[in-house]
Amino acid sequence: MVIFTHREPQADAQRVVYLSKPRGPCRLARKSALWSWLTDRLGELCKAMGGRRILLVTDPGIEAAGYPERAIRAIYEADLVVKLFDEADENPTTETVNKALSAARPFNADLIVGLGGGSSMDTAKGVNFLLTNGGAIADYHGTARATKPMLPMIAVPTTAGRGRRRSLMR
Repeated sequence: MVIFTHREPQADAQRVVYLSKPRGPCRLARKSALWSWLTDRLGELCKAMGGRRILLVTDPGIEAAGYPERAIRAIYEADLVVKLFDEADENPTTETVNKALSAARPFNADLIVGLGGGSSMDTAKGVNFLLTNGGAIADYHGTARATKPMLPMIAVPTTAGRGRRRSLMR
């Protein structure tokens, strides 16, 4: 896992990139500053990781707050193509991931951005597994189940959680 701070970003296309403050208490001012820094540079980060066709996964609450609009603008400004999937459910199920997969497959994304809380990021990860490795979410319960390389992914948390919980797809 690569952690970006608000100062020196570095991209590694072979790993999931969590754009958040390293471990420890989260201060709202820092989170707000990080969010502003990140959204203005999201297109640059996607491009640096080799992305040209970006799948942006989020949920209706994040969409209603207007966060995706700013992210999409930054992606467009980097001359990249973006498709928005804004139907991630709280505690996503197999059905949610399959719905996102149906939207993503014809788009032919080469990088995925999960924007929001754990539900958006879990949906993005599930889509990544199925786009690159095929099968069904149930095939990936456990660890080290993917047999093919996955797409680069950027996870952009908009919540102040510590990301310690993991959701299993049902």
